[in-house]
Amino acid sequence: AECTEGNVVETVPSGIIGAPRSSLTESLAILGGASDLVTISHASSSAEFSHENEYPLFGRTIPSVEVDATMVVSFFKEELNATHLGVLYVNDPYGISYANSIRKAAGNGGITVKQIALLENASREDA
Repeated sequence: AECTEGNVVETVPSGIIGAPRSSLTESLAILGGASDLVTISHASSSAEFSHENEYPLFGRTIPSVEVDATMVVSFFKEELNATHLGVLYVNDPYGISYANSIRKAAGNGGITVKQIALLENASREDA
């Protein structure tokens, strides 16, 4: 699209090709939505971006973490007969989404989950 003001013609972007991390994509998707721009990510898989009322113009080329979480829980249940899982995750949009997706999938399979969050800037010693 083009925007004309006086003798100046500016090209207006049609969308944003987003960041590879969910923590960065969150800001881009909000900015895109506020600017009426489609935001596409090739690597951001946080399930939060599936909420169309919050991110109406967001799309991705990979599935959300919910698919991964379902497969991980299925493996632990079917192959290892697990009844309890522990999830250690980084406290950022991706980590939170992944941990919550694991908890949801595990709950559907009758598996108990304990979640522990690390700070985003946690060191190896903190883990």
